[in-house]
Amino acid sequence: MLKAIPINEIKTGMIILKCDKEWLKLPFFGKPLESDDIIKILKNYGVSKVYISVDQEENRSSNFEATAEEEVLNNTADIKKYSATIEEVSHIQRIHKNSVEIVQDILNDVRKGNSVYMEDITLVIDQFLEDCFKKPTLVASVARIKHSDDYEVSHAMNVSILNMALGRKLGLDIEQMKMVGIGGLLHDIGKVKIPENLLKKPGKLTDEEFAIVKKHPEYGYEMLKGRFPQPVLESVLFHHERADGSGYPFGLKDSAIPRFAKITSVSDVYDAITSDKAYKNGSSAPKAISEMLKSSGIQFNNVLLKMFIEILGGYPSGTVVLLDTGEIAVVFKENHKVPQYPLVIVVTDKNQKQCQPYLFDLNEYNLLTKKHYKTILTALDAKKYEIDPNKVIEMFINNTSLEARYG
Repeated sequence: MLKAIPINEIKTGMIILKCDKEWLKLPFFGKPLESDDIIKILKNYGVSKVYISVDQEENRSSNFEATAEEEVLNNTADIKKYSATIEEVSHIQRIHKNSVEIVQDILNDVRKGNSVYMEDITLVIDQFLEDCFKKPTLVASVARIKHSDDYEVSHAMNVSILNMALGRKLGLDIEQMKMVGIGGLLHDIGKVKIPENLLKKPGKLTDEEFAIVKKHPEYGYEMLKGRFPQPVLESVLFHHERADGSGYPFGLKDSAIPRFAKITSVSDVYDAITSDKAYKNGSSAPKAISEMLKSSGIQFNNVLLKMFIEILGGYPSGTVVLLDTGEIAVVFKENHKVPQYPLVIVVTDKNQKQCQPYLFDLNEYNLLTKKHYKTILTALDAKKYEIDPNKVIEMFINNTSLEARYG
């Protein structure tokens, strides 16, 4: 016998047989709940009501459990197949989230007029250094993650990560990677001196307003000089210089711009284009790359931009894509060998209605026909389809840990 209860009334020991999301089948359905964190997972899926077993022993031996297990069997197999990849992404996400919290505290202190010191920043950079050195492309792929609603915090963190990943691609050693990472983290620190109403203005800045905003590299340099090494200061002061001399504050051309500042400028623009701001939604990664390629050799150094695109892959993690089946998916991990066939989490059916998310490797194909089972048609605007890729990936990782526990 079934009984409907609100999600907030769930208690450990209860047996959930189904919920108000008919498409949702989870591995702990039909089994006694052992942890309160299951409630959080259900809430993330938008569940408000569940159906529990009144006669628990009768329903435990019913056909429902077998049916539920059958629903998740294929996905469980894929989860096991890619368990190492899932754990790698999960590991980087945990570090990213922890680092963002530290950066948020540092930036809040600076906004209050306190100074920032090398020791504080090194704590953040050191968490990523080893992973960036060993797996730069994996680390770069999580740079779309936003673990803070504060744009300046997320932006600083992501530029730092992208800087280190690109630095590794360029052959920098550990110490150089640390410098370019710190430079990325602090590149916009001078914006604390800029009125907030200008930074968050929804419309276009006037010439006078833009002149004020353009002072932030020099403000940042003045704030940090004497306490940070020269390579860091160069990233802060020169990251808005452009190869053709059209940048600021000094209008330097490519040969005169320090190397670390060139790296920071590429990472800075890419993350700015792909991020949501007060006055615009972020673009998809492929669209951002396309825009930047138009400025190759004009605003950006050709070689640096080419290498930057290589570490991102064709469809970086977090890109929302439309498949030829009509389904919508979120890229979980890029494929650098065959960029057009990444590992994805499918989130809708062919009619684009929400479905049980499942992992699918787009690189799989029919051995007889040599045709791929699913292919990407185009990247989509996540906002337009009301899909939060960061939430999709985070929920998927959380769910896989539950599958390991309850499956």
